[in-house]
Amino acid sequence: MRLLGIDYGTKNIGLAIGETNGLALPFGIIENKNWKQVLEDIKKIVKKEEIGTIVIGLPLLKSGSLSKIAREILKFSKFLLEEIKIPVKFQNEQFTSKEVEKLFLDYKKEKKSIKKDAIEAMVILQDYIDINKNK
Repeated sequence: MRLLGIDYGTKNIGLAIGETNGLALPFGIIENKNWKQVLEDIKKIVKKEEIGTIVIGLPLLKSGSLSKIAREILKFSKFLLEEIKIPVKFQNEQFTSKEVEKLFLDYKKEKKSIKKDAIEAMVILQDYIDINKNK
């Protein structure tokens, strides 16, 4: 099954695509100006790429409680779920920062014009894939 990874940001939403037992790859970004437009963009991607599940990064605080942005992400995910009708899962993204920085520098060295938001989505999705491989 194909998965769509989402790194939700207040300005941009990073996207990645991967297979249930495979690798996640950066896909691109969507500007986050208007949830209705974001929804339309995601619907097109879900249809074209035959996505079966959406995985959204959820930045929990060290205590495990929800940050302000995490609460906004939960509202956004509810909005998505009501409109897209495919499963929406969450992946804790609390410890992804160092991995993202290294990968972003590697992509820049290879002169690939990949946005950092898409790499963040890729790391979130890959973490989800790795954790759920044998379930």
